[in-house]
Amino acid sequence: MLFRLEVRHLYFSDPARCPLRFEPDGAARAWLKRSGCVIRPLANGLTVYRETPMAGRPVDLPVTLSFTVKPLDPEFGHYSDGQVPLDRLTSGSPPQVVFDSATARLDPMVNVWRLMASPGLQPAQPNAGPDFVVQIALAEDVDQMGRTYQIEFRPRAIIWKYLLIGDWAAHRPGVIESGQQDQGLFADPFTDLAGPPRQVQLADGRMAIAFRSTAPIT
Repeated sequence: MLFRLEVRHLYFSDPARCPLRFEPDGAARAWLKRSGCVIRPLANGLTVYRETPMAGRPVDLPVTLSFTVKPLDPEFGHYSDGQVPLDRLTSGSPPQVVFDSATARLDPMVNVWRLMASPGLQPAQPNAGPDFVVQIALAEDVDQMGRTYQIEFRPRAIIWKYLLIGDWAAHRPGVIESGQQDQGLFADPFTDLAGPPRQVQLADGRMAIAFRSTAPIT
């Protein structure tokens, strides 16, 4: 085994319920073929094997293999923290999240290397959506061979949202959490706290005043 890559999502108890497609870029695909490697897909990742021995195969090391990971669930960006839903992409949306093995830290309890997002390594292309990139660096050091790398996604935080329906023109309504001294716990994030509350249009055409919590539900 050259390396194994697994993706865990804490929203699911079974990794198979979060199907993903791993696509090596052109350079990675060429290196894997040239080195006699084989990719075996997992329910939540992949395993890369190499021929033993690799006699007669040109092995260029060190090398960094880049994979684009595409969630097969179109809702992935909605329930995954740090990802951008497809229906919310704008010109100012953040680029793809990159997980690089240079950031990996060994978890000795389960003998896996945890991959963290590397903001400084994000590619420049905009509007990447829920896809993300994984970069695995391989060196001549045999101690780096056979590692299991793991990425962990957490569910997106949930907020409270209150909709006040009716004519509130003569009032300045607000929402205060019982027992909380901070009366800004429920505020309109689109306006100043002293400004008018934000109005939204409901599916049936009626207008409502919207208040959203400034902190996620515990």
